[in-house]
Amino acid sequence: MADELKILVVDDEPKICELLRALLRREGYAVDVTYSAQEALQRLSQGDYAMMLTDLKMPGMDGLELVTRSKQMRSDLSVIMVTGYATVETAVGALRHGVDDYVTKPFNIDELRKVVSKTLSVRRLARVNQELMDQLKVANTTLEQQRDKLAHMVTTATGHLDETLAALRHRIEDLATVNEIGRLVASALDLDRVLNLCLDALCGKMGLQTCSIMLLDSERGELVVKASRGAKSAEILGTRQKADVGVAGWVIRTTEPLLVEDIAQDPRFPKRQSERYAGSSFLCVPLSLESRVMGVISAADKRSRIPFTQSDLNLLVTVAGPLSIAMENARLYQLLQENCFSTVKALAISLEAKDGYTSGHSQRVTEYATTMANALGLTEKDVVILQHAGMLHDIGKIGITEQILNKRGRLSDEEYQVIRSHPVTGQRIIQSLEFLRAAREPIRNHHERWDGAGYPDALHGQRIPLLARIMAVADAYDAMTSNRPYRPPMPKADAIRELQAAAGAQFDPELTSVFTKTLAASADGQSDARTS
Repeated sequence: MADELKILVVDDEPKICELLRALLRREGYAVDVTYSAQEALQRLSQGDYAMMLTDLKMPGMDGLELVTRSKQMRSDLSVIMVTGYATVETAVGALRHGVDDYVTKPFNIDELRKVVSKTLSVRRLARVNQELMDQLKVANTTLEQQRDKLAHMVTTATGHLDETLAALRHRIEDLATVNEIGRLVASALDLDRVLNLCLDALCGKMGLQTCSIMLLDSERGELVVKASRGAKSAEILGTRQKADVGVAGWVIRTTEPLLVEDIAQDPRFPKRQSERYAGSSFLCVPLSLESRVMGVISAADKRSRIPFTQSDLNLLVTVAGPLSIAMENARLYQLLQENCFSTVKALAISLEAKDGYTSGHSQRVTEYATTMANALGLTEKDVVILQHAGMLHDIGKIGITEQILNKRGRLSDEEYQVIRSHPVTGQRIIQSLEFLRAAREPIRNHHERWDGAGYPDALHGQRIPLLARIMAVADAYDAMTSNRPYRPPMPKADAIRELQAAAGAQFDPELTSVFTKTLAASADGQSDARTS
């Protein structure tokens, strides 16, 4: 497929253009080059380009303005920035202008190849997604029209038999159910929320007691229960089974929907499995998109104890369509978030890599904070927020000179104020990244003190956000036990005593106690492992 794609390379350095042309042609792409932004706009107006690689700094119109004007001409154009000015500010600015990714000069050939391939893959998936969304809109419009038509027929055809009238009403209800479920799942971009919204709606509309959604883990060849409703839903959530066994395995293999009229007599149901269900019938429908099977949705045990019918199966098959599209949307949105976070995270890691004293600091702080969160029983959502904040909590230092960061002597008052500015700078750097909204508070407030003497907002006690208080303990402990230009690392036992001495003044006393206990438990576990 690569030979069908055209790429435009824009750089005021002819050598760079020719190098990129040679590398990309070797990968099978059709490549044109130009040495100015103005000429690039002319080329874009005349040619069907899938991607543009552009330099950031160019005479006349710079790369960011070129991207803005290019996107106005071609909104679906993928853009990669090639620049020697790799800072967080340029990265965030590039993302705001619509840049999909960027490569720093001098660039690595393998890295360039991967970035181009990944960006074109995302572009292709976005196009497929848009086509599917357009199809869904047309389908919803058709369903609405059909529902209105049927409703009109019901109201006007007074001479129809009662059986025909009941069938029409049932069809209208099914269409309304599909429309409602499609609207619900289309409004969510988190996969777990999409699945649970669907099951809740199905239980209400179909009168189900038991239903579940299993997703396919292609790498392991297994089906995983990702959402469930019923008496034993908590027990089976997260369980796995081979993708080629049982009723679900049959549906995955054949990609055909299935109505089992008698569970006890169906050989695909092991006896112990059939005993789980109060009813005798069972539905199982594949979740698929463009011939790619993603999992199955199953239903059992109506509250009415009435067996499932072909009409029930048809309804579930219809619901599976918009659900599959919503699942793909959620996957693509997660991919975009991961790509964006990876870009900012890479910049944070590159900041640490310049300083041997802080190398690995953010990763260790993240691990300490995550351990504390698990010990406190925080939600998975809070744990993810801490992981984002932990990796980026010092990103504001990217604007502080190495002379200050690595100074061996005492900081001057002016230098200390510069250091104190990094939490606010860090918050400002991620301000425009909506998916990192929840990480702004812990990044901004991880240097607040329990007694109110911290910065930047002089918050105290419970007014300091919980995740920021967790970060404060984890950050201080790693700072004390790590090598610094002005002192050697502190022994862990001394660092723990320092934390305990500062509990109630600098740190939340309860969180300090939890953290020291987790450290002690970890040390005991390592000791047991060495002696066993």
